[in-house]
Amino acid sequence: DAFATDGGASISDMLKSSLSSPKQRIQKHLSKAIESQDPLSLGRAVGSLRAMTLVQSLCDTFGAGQGLESSPFYQTIIAFETERFKASSSGKQDELRGALRRMVLAADAHVADLYSCG
Repeated sequence: DAFATDGGASISDMLKSSLSSPKQRIQKHLSKAIESQDPLSLGRAVGSLRAMTLVQSLCDTFGAGQGLESSPFYQTIIAFETERFKASSSGKQDELRGALRRMVLAADAHVADLYSCG
């Protein structure tokens, strides 16, 4: 499955699991803002709240309370994109694979940066 991680977790599972990290960051930054009266920590808490809201919105939009992969919207997009990919030339397919590879590497680097910030 092209949309499962190496461990077999689905995108839906990854979205749901990514809710815990912003919650922990919000708690950490709010406690620091209250204890130290640090305005930067308050800004970081707001940013974490936005991240959590985005993830929840994605879960609600694409999963509709069910597994992401079983939503009609998701299935329609996958079918369309699969056919569009098959219809493209091999050069375009290679170009797309390269673009996807760069996007995944950039996303991995971003996530690593977020985790290093705490």
